[in-house]
Amino acid sequence: SQNSISRRLTKSGMHSRVAAIKDILTEEHRAARLHFARRYVHYPTEFWRWVIFTDKKSWSSSAHGQLRVRRQKKQRFSRENIYSIRRSGRTTVSVWGGMWLGGITPLYRVTNNLTSAQYVTNVLEGTLLPYVTAEFPAFDPVVFVQDNSAIHNAHHTREWLALHPQLVALDWPTKGADMNPIENI
Repeated sequence: SQNSISRRLTKSGMHSRVAAIKDILTEEHRAARLHFARRYVHYPTEFWRWVIFTDKKSWSSSAHGQLRVRRQKKQRFSRENIYSIRRSGRTTVSVWGGMWLGGITPLYRVTNNLTSAQYVTNVLEGTLLPYVTAEFPAFDPVVFVQDNSAIHNAHHTREWLALHPQLVALDWPTKGADMNPIENI
């Protein structure tokens, strides 16, 4: 019976656990993440306490729910125990925000898909820059994290950042969103 199988699997150390959900990573993505980790591993804690981690978060009505897998202890992130997903779904609410050791930025409500021009005007210029100016008056420059979405790498965004040296975007690896602490909020 199903109960007998379940008991035997549990007895052999294969407990039912919620599957970890991760983006699909190629070997190139893995190599870029490793390169990033090796580059910054020896940076002092003092550096990271001033970094602002930012992201846009969307809550959607996707229906995948929690999936369960049979695995042994300390094997949650083994490839065979991860439910890999492609990010899609009907978005209901989206906000942009940031956090650092000393606090959080104001939230910006994203009502449509952001273009680079909207990101620069509403997020960087309208939300992040005023916050940084108020919170870090003597700090120049302030390092912040943004993922590698198209609007962050667009010519317009890069041009704006070049004209505003008080904000420096940390070189973040592609498919590195899960490395950003703000993803855990």
